[in-house]
Amino acid sequence: MVKAFLDINPASEGHALIIPKKHHETIYEIPDKELKRIIIVAKKLAKLYKRVLAAKAINLLQASGSEAQQDVFHFHMHLVPRHERDGLNLWYRSKPKIKAEFDETLQKIKQHIKEKAQR
Repeated sequence: MVKAFLDINPASEGHALIIPKKHHETIYEIPDKELKRIIIVAKKLAKLYKRVLAAKAINLLQASGSEAQQDVFHFHMHLVPRHERDGLNLWYRSKPKIKAEFDETLQKIKQHIKEKAQR
């Protein structure tokens, strides 16, 4: 079962939290079936907000782990309706050092996938 409710500290009108009723701390623990339900509810809300709140777009945000700034340790996804020129900046800035290591990172990931497939 999935629940959705308005955030008490909204970034925009209609800012909602979508959560599984059953406790899962992060994305690492939540079963795929429940995660699929959450994203389906997010899509339904996004369509509703487009009609009812005239939202032009949405951001879906999710943090898993304290290093990712998770501060409520029950899996949840934020759906933030966006409007033209709303002034919100919810995006990240690229770090040149990490960008320079792109190929090395990609090779690490590919190697892990290859090794796992060979087991």
